[in-house]
Amino acid sequence: MSRIDDGDYDVESFKNRLNDYSKTICKSFRDFEDRCGLSHAGIASIGKQGPTTSYLAKIADTCPELNLNWLIRGDGKMLLTDNLSSDQSETKIDVHHNTVNIGNVSEFRDLFRDVLTEIMKGK
Repeated sequence: MSRIDDGDYDVESFKNRLNDYSKTICKSFRDFEDRCGLSHAGIASIGKQGPTTSYLAKIADTCPELNLNWLIRGDGKMLLTDNLSSDQSETKIDVHHNTVNIGNVSEFRDLFRDVLTEIMKGK
């Protein structure tokens, strides 16, 4: 199994970054491990040498928004996308292969609620 090959690698900082990220998407680190298909030994299994490439691949496959440079080295921002809240980010929907930009999530919820209200009135 390949590991980060650097005698000076700061494993504790990696563990702290991974823990910080897991808290942003899951209730607990154990939930994060389950989501990524990692063993429950988790952070403890990383040891002193750093994560294996297999460990990183599972995280990358499950969390495409995570900036791996940030996770591994601490470079850049945690997320590849802007650090906007979900209510501020743009939402796009593919309707039969035609992408429709519907604005941010708050606007979508309001639009969806209005459409449902109109449908219910018709019944």
